[in-house]
Amino acid sequence: MQIHPLCALVPDMSEAEFGDLVDSMREHGYDKRFPVWTLDGKILDGRHRYEAAKKAKVEPVYAEWKPRDDKDTPALFVLLLKVTPQEAAKMMILLSVTGFLGRLSFSYFSELLGRRVAGGLLGFGAGALTIIAGYHYDATLFGMSAFWLLLGAAFFFADGGFAIVGPYAAEVWPSHLRTTGMGSAYGFGGIGKIIGPVGLALIVGSSNYLKPDVPLTQIPTAFVYLGCWFLMAGAVYLFFGLETRGKSIEQIDRELNAAADVAASATIRRA
Repeated sequence: MQIHPLCALVPDMSEAEFGDLVDSMREHGYDKRFPVWTLDGKILDGRHRYEAAKKAKVEPVYAEWKPRDDKDTPALFVLLLKVTPQEAAKMMILLSVTGFLGRLSFSYFSELLGRRVAGGLLGFGAGALTIIAGYHYDATLFGMSAFWLLLGAAFFFADGGFAIVGPYAAEVWPSHLRTTGMGSAYGFGGIGKIIGPVGLALIVGSSNYLKPDVPLTQIPTAFVYLGCWFLMAGAVYLFFGLETRGKSIEQIDRELNAAADVAASATIRRA
């Protein structure tokens, strides 16, 4: 079986460690808790386990790795920053921490600044930092990867902003449409999962519309594309959003119904 380029970046085991692994497989068999992960028919993780199983003449366990949203970020670090998968996993700690701090902060911002301004801050902050990160994927800052640091800052807005997105999606609908409205919002989000990869493939010139292959030279372009979606969301929040800060669900319902009555009256007068 061929080795995936990402897996080839992992340093080789020492002879002693590899020998211990072979001996363990001969004595206990292959440990099913640690499969050989594959991607597109190539070994993505577990090269040493695969080679040790061959030498020990035992059958390894395989599992196909499937990308899952932001959990693909460690693989991106491995590819761009030339770090091991273990180091990439540790780098994810910063993104998780900044995302958690962002959620706490945006829970406060939504009441301090209002839903519209806080939503605009989410979109414009995440969009700008995502674009800047894409253009500095190979730069350093304070002796560390600028790409990693900028993504950490972007996660403060992108992940933290979900402290607004969830509650706001329920607040903007009148009570008799709230369930349908929220369901339709999630449905359009699913459509975005199709439009996003297709648009990215068209922009970078990839023939794979489901899982676009982005060359290193197209990393800035890809991140501009992703950042623009955040910027558009920020603009919608800031300029078209309904402000619900400090209002009860009943008060929001009255305002929405009053606006609907005014629009209906204007339509009747024009008729």
